[in-house]
Amino acid sequence: MKLRGLKKKVKIVPIIVAYNPDIEKLNNTVSLINDISHEIVVVNNSSYKIEVNNCTVFNLMENKGIAEAQNIGMKYAFENSADFIIQLDQDTLIDSDIIESLLKGHNELKSNGYNVGLIGITPVCGDQNYSARFFKGKMCIDNKYTCVTETLSSGSLISKNIYTKIGDNDPGLFIDLVDFDYCWRLKKEGYQVFRSNYSKVIHSFGEGYINLLFFKIRISTPIRNYYQFRNYLILSRRKYVPVHWKMANGIKIILKLITFWIVFKENRSIRYKYIIHGIIDGFKNRTGSYDNRSTSISK
Repeated sequence: MKLRGLKKKVKIVPIIVAYNPDIEKLNNTVSLINDISHEIVVVNNSSYKIEVNNCTVFNLMENKGIAEAQNIGMKYAFENSADFIIQLDQDTLIDSDIIESLLKGHNELKSNGYNVGLIGITPVCGDQNYSARFFKGKMCIDNKYTCVTETLSSGSLISKNIYTKIGDNDPGLFIDLVDFDYCWRLKKEGYQVFRSNYSKVIHSFGEGYINLLFFKIRISTPIRNYYQFRNYLILSRRKYVPVHWKMANGIKIILKLITFWIVFKENRSIRYKYIIHGIIDGFKNRTGSYDNRSTSISK
């Protein structure tokens, strides 16, 4: 991609992870960025094949998780001369100028002496900014960027140099907290994570939130509760994970157990079966897909 205002020709490959996608919406997303990219990679986690206009598509024929799907996309892109990749979800609405804006932000931060690991967008859910109530980060360079401990993978710009040093996502986490883990690994190696305060996109977050005390409790499907509880317990034992995150999310885990019992009556039994299995597998440090567990669960 030859970006306006830049002398060097830079190849940035968007990587879109899809799961049972609405093909029309996916093609619309692709069309927004197709004219500014040499190549777009779609990694399809569905059990069926899809075709997407003007894209390189990897049909995995099963759900291998977002971590492995992103790994497949990154490996392909960087092995085929990409300088950067930008990770996107199938439901992320992105403006055509955001990729250029993120690259300029990356270069501006580097030129000002920051050790950039990745730079991401500020996702917006409806009219609410998705940002932690605590530990929001430190503003820099005329408040254009925020140095944070973690950010979402969707809209994250990562260079080949960083990928070479840090490597793949942890596929064992499968879906939840994959992006946060990558950010913490970057910080462990001395890199910094940024959000661009002027690059915002609309992004979907589960099924909404419940406000409880000082926390926003995200509502997810029962199967996602399995990964959330399991991965929290797994990551809590990793030394590079920030202590404030362990503490804040430990409180959230307890609040979720109480809140879900009060709020969800119709599917309470199935939700708590997933949660209990997540807690058990978290203590056992069992990673991977839920479907690969030896214990099945009735729908």
